[in-house]
Amino acid sequence: MAMSGIAKSKVYYYVPIDDRQTPVAEQTVFHLKPKKFGDGNITARRYMASEKATTRKGYRDIDDKRLTQADLGEFIDTVVQVDNWIFSIDFGGNGERITDMINTPNDLEKVCRDMSNELLNEILEASNDISKLEEGQKKSLNSSATSTIGNQKTVTEKPLLSATTVEE
Repeated sequence: MAMSGIAKSKVYYYVPIDDRQTPVAEQTVFHLKPKKFGDGNITARRYMASEKATTRKGYRDIDDKRLTQADLGEFIDTVVQVDNWIFSIDFGGNGERITDMINTPNDLEKVCRDMSNELLNEILEASNDISKLEEGQKKSLNSSATSTIGNQKTVTEKPLLSATTVEE
């Protein structure tokens, strides 16, 4: 099979590993943009900036606040939207699923701060690996996909048991 490039508008509907056995209507779905050429350099620069300028006895220290900002920046650059998220009580949640689209930078930041470190790592790793993105695709769509601005999206692959991608 020949390799192909990835359109900037390509978005993957990613279901986390722990949620894949959940009924489709209840799955949490992350709309992810895959990383492309050059994006890895932005990631590296972001995390390298979390080092403190001062060193002690040749050891480099990490600035925790900058490292947290790097994680948030990576998440917001990768995640376009989240569906079916349940906020914890720490973020005003009451145990009920938010079925509306979560897609503003402020709300995406809240989701990122609310999730486990394990889930954050899974999401960021998936954005770096097309095969992981395709493996975690939402297996079926109950309604037509729409973009965050309400425009109809074109489903480029059959949604049944294959990966589902959308392009705007």
